[in-house]
Amino acid sequence: MVKEYDKQAQDFLEANKLRFAARRRPDGSPPPWATANSQYGFHYKVTIARKNGGSISFSFWDSVANKQNRKSLTAYDVLSCLACDINCPETFKDFCDEFGLDSSESDFRRCNKFAVRLRKFFTKEEISQLEDIR
Repeated sequence: MVKEYDKQAQDFLEANKLRFAARRRPDGSPPPWATANSQYGFHYKVTIARKNGGSISFSFWDSVANKQNRKSLTAYDVLSCLACDINCPETFKDFCDEFGLDSSESDFRRCNKFAVRLRKFFTKEEISQLEDIR
C-alpha cells in the first residue's frame, strides 16, 4: 500500500518528468554539520534528473529513525527536506533568527550555497509544488 505522502512525491516527479535515484554510501565520515554527540542516519548520494537532460546530485543523510528501523530512503524523505532547504534565509542574521543564535557562518554558507543550487535546478513552478510536499 502506497502512503499518501509517498504518492505525493511520486506524482511530483512524474508531473515534472523527473527521475529520482538514491544510492547508499558506505558508512564513514559524518555529515558536515555533525558534532561529537550528533546522531544521524545512513548517508546517500541522491540524484534528481530531468528526463530531457540536466540533473542535480548531492549527499543526503537520512533520519536516525529510518536507520534504527532499517527503513529505506524514499523520494518523499528527500523532497520534503528539499522543500525546506530551498528556502534557506538569504542573510546570516535571518538564518540565526530562524535556526538559533548559535548558528555558525559556515553552516549558513553551506546551506545557502545548496539553496542556490536547488533554485537553479528547479523551476519556479516546481518550487511552488515542492512546498506542498511536507
